[in-house]
Amino acid sequence: MVKAYAHCRRLDGVDYTGVKSREVPPEIWEKIANFIPRDELLKLYTVNSAFLNVVLNLKYKRVDLSNEPDRPQAELRRKLDRLRNQFVAGRIRSLYIRPWRIDEEQAVPTSLRSRVKLGLKSLVDPEFPEFYEKEQLKKRIFDDVNVVLDAVAACKHGITEYSIDWDEQPRYHAALFSHFLSPLLDLAHNLQKLHLKAPVDSFRALFPIGRKFEFPELRRLQELTLTLSTGTLPKAEIDYHLDTLVVFIHNVFRTLKSLSIATTSSSEYVDLTHFFETLEGESYLHHFSLSIPSGNYHLSNPLALGRFLRRHRNTLRSLALRSPIADITQRTPAQWPVEAIKGVKFPELMTLHLALGGNSERLDDVIHVLYSCPTTLHTLLLENRVLPSQDVEYLISALDHPAPGGGVKRLRVTVKTLNDTFLDALFHRLPQLEDVEIVFKRLAGQPGDPFSDLLQHLKGRIYVASQVKRLQLEVVQSPVPVLLPNFAKNLLYAAFYSSLPLLKDFVSHTLP
Repeated sequence: MVKAYAHCRRLDGVDYTGVKSREVPPEIWEKIANFIPRDELLKLYTVNSAFLNVVLNLKYKRVDLSNEPDRPQAELRRKLDRLRNQFVAGRIRSLYIRPWRIDEEQAVPTSLRSRVKLGLKSLVDPEFPEFYEKEQLKKRIFDDVNVVLDAVAACKHGITEYSIDWDEQPRYHAALFSHFLSPLLDLAHNLQKLHLKAPVDSFRALFPIGRKFEFPELRRLQELTLTLSTGTLPKAEIDYHLDTLVVFIHNVFRTLKSLSIATTSSSEYVDLTHFFETLEGESYLHHFSLSIPSGNYHLSNPLALGRFLRRHRNTLRSLALRSPIADITQRTPAQWPVEAIKGVKFPELMTLHLALGGNSERLDDVIHVLYSCPTTLHTLLLENRVLPSQDVEYLISALDHPAPGGGVKRLRVTVKTLNDTFLDALFHRLPQLEDVEIVFKRLAGQPGDPFSDLLQHLKGRIYVASQVKRLQLEVVQSPVPVLLPNFAKNLLYAAFYSSLPLLKDFVSHTLP
């Protein structure tokens, strides 16, 4: 803290060290707080009122409203009570809500009088117990929702980010999601980021909101993240709900800078082709992301996505087309990401995160994209496919002639073998790299001594021009596990530190 305070002597060209603490402007205390670890900062609220203000802003900047199984509901209720306090409410900028399961079995009355009353009414009407349970359940849902909505209403003027998360495993009541969407109308005048994960049929609640987003005071949304789960819904019904979603997106397109779409592995019949065919309109998207789990055919025609990308290619700075897989050695990589970018040029692209296709697929379409943004691209993350040596050479050749001031600074690539030939090509021919992630299946060398040759090579090698500051090595788990024991990690750690002059961060672990 002493160093941080001394640093403030130079802020704004004024020496504040001679000023009494109570006279130091609040913004100076906030700058001092930037140099203090969060855990320590939370303990300093008693120093003065300025630090109390900083601590409260930090503590309540993002609020999590979720009722985890190991967290009693009473704790959630206490948090909601605090949020209704105006001294706290005005500090909240981000609100995260995860709907919780309301156990239907709790509908049985607990008091003797209520049970007797229920029994007597059941004699008159055998269907009354079922009716009673439904009414009690509605009452509990109504009570829970009202408590949350009251808290949201109290802090609505400061919220710029709103998130609703949904867990696929528990069965949530649809009313929870619909009610938690309703505050969007009150938040929209200041809302900049919206993140929603829910069953696709729940998004129909967005339709009236989408219509009201036409008013100027509601056009501030810049970041939209949607995670769709369709379960076993038939395709026709899914398309109907997606059309509703398209209406909502169209009405916020003019201010939207970031759009992220994802589907879940439990979604059986969803096809996003129609979604991208109808998603038109002018926008200034800087970031687009689509994530489809590997093994799921959620995009039957990648050309529909390609046409969407072509319309926004001049403004896109970040593009992520991902197909997450649990085991790179056991599943066939998806083909749609590379097919979608085929023939598309992205002149302003700075970040490309791409899932590659099968082993027979060449990198020509990827290289074409790299050539279209030689001065802007600084991050290239390629995953889901082990590149053979000829493709590695092809990729490095495409990257080793950066334009002045350009060149990829961060690279992620998967290779079959981590050997000296690959490392020499990587660090000698791409000296501008600063952050490197290498996924590999095995180390070079003899079966009984898998990394001795590599260590020997690194021992006498210094990549003088290399700018690498961070190196991450990941070993792909295979049917015959190739693990890095601690002593091997330590040897590699020492070897790379001696070979890469600027290396500060070395990470090594095994992928599942």
